[in-house]
Amino acid sequence: MTDIGLADITAAPSTLEMGGKVYTVSPLQDRDYGEFERWVQDRYLDVATRNVDKIPSENREAFLQHAYDTAAEITIHSDRALSLMVTVEGSAFLLWLSVRRDHPEATYEEVLRFATDPKTLQKAMEKVEQLNTPLGKEERSPRIGRRAGARAATRRR
Repeated sequence: MTDIGLADITAAPSTLEMGGKVYTVSPLQDRDYGEFERWVQDRYLDVATRNVDKIPSENREAFLQHAYDTAAEITIHSDRALSLMVTVEGSAFLLWLSVRRDHPEATYEEVLRFATDPKTLQKAMEKVEQLNTPLGKEERSPRIGRRAGARAATRRR
């Protein structure tokens, strides 16, 4: 039987030091997962709209329609979302979603700067994974992605 503590049962937040400041890291809520999903969809559409001028004019409408249809199908569990979770940018976004509740002054850009340090990112994502692991499960939450921090720390864009 797995030892489950009161902190796990109550989804108590934890702390993490980044850039000389201690942040409270809270478990992600459904709304946070929804915001991450929307962020992934928007990134997909940003790439499509940035490249629309490269498409022949007679195909642009169909190209954009396909992009919108594809973005609408992206969910938190989709391969596109999972692949972005393990990037530095995606991991930083998840971390920002986890710290903003108690630190509304924290910005995504600020957290992204901290996340560019591989050791900080790995420690942060281990914390986010720990807080979002279903009770009694040995593996990490499929919502966060197994070992996301370790993979993101090695990926650079």
